[in-house]
Amino acid sequence: MSDCVYCGKPAGFLHKWHQECRDLHETATQKILQFFNEVLGSEIEPQKFSSLAKEIADTHCISATEFRDLSIQGMALAIDLALSGSGLSDRDNTRIADLCGALGLSGNDLGTAGMRLAKAELLRRLDDKTLPTNIHFDDLPIILAKDESQIWLFRNVDYLAMHKHTSYVGASNGISIRVMKGVYYRTGAYHGHPIETQSLSLEGRGFLVIGNQNVYFSSPTKTIRLSIKKIISITPYSDGVGIAAGGTVMAPYVFKLDDPSFCADVIARLEAMS
Repeated sequence: MSDCVYCGKPAGFLHKWHQECRDLHETATQKILQFFNEVLGSEIEPQKFSSLAKEIADTHCISATEFRDLSIQGMALAIDLALSGSGLSDRDNTRIADLCGALGLSGNDLGTAGMRLAKAELLRRLDDKTLPTNIHFDDLPIILAKDESQIWLFRNVDYLAMHKHTSYVGASNGISIRVMKGVYYRTGAYHGHPIETQSLSLEGRGFLVIGNQNVYFSSPTKTIRLSIKKIISITPYSDGVGIAAGGTVMAPYVFKLDDPSFCADVIARLEAMS
């Protein structure tokens, strides 16, 4: 005879749970997630919200580990709701931070939802013409310029260089005509029309660092620094960005990374602030 996985009491022969306990567990799971879905628009204090949610968990056969997992799922729902409008508001950002504090969750606990929130908060600050003060990367691979702030770090970035190739279409070596023994005359030779094509080649894989003054690429084989003030344009693609900067290099710098739109948005805002 095994014990119920929910309440810990004997469940009966060949049973893993009491049906009543299972029903309570499923009902509470849905109810707690619904509370999180509504919490941003509520006036309930974060600590009070946390206490009520834990009380439901304790009285409905939800373990502490399950409640933590539900809290992470619930905060992800709240974050998605906050980001579904025109942008992250200061109120929603503050409320999410307070709720996470009351629930004992950090940004790392929230996974991809936490990353989406951090990116939205960064863009909001840049829209307000203020630089973030809480962003710090311990493994920063480059030395920033004096008084330069860390803005963002992209890992596993490919730098692709544009190369031009010229080929000739319609070229001919002409026809060799025998004039006499050992003497030939070649006629009709021409080079044809030049055709230029472009291709991208991988030049290095490493880090793309965005500071408030420069954009840096660092790899074992290549190092690049682009002044944000000299950036002419930035184009997001499906899997990367192309950055055109003033100077002697006319072809754009192409970087393949995981969030091209966010990268372009950050650089565009920093350029507007410079």
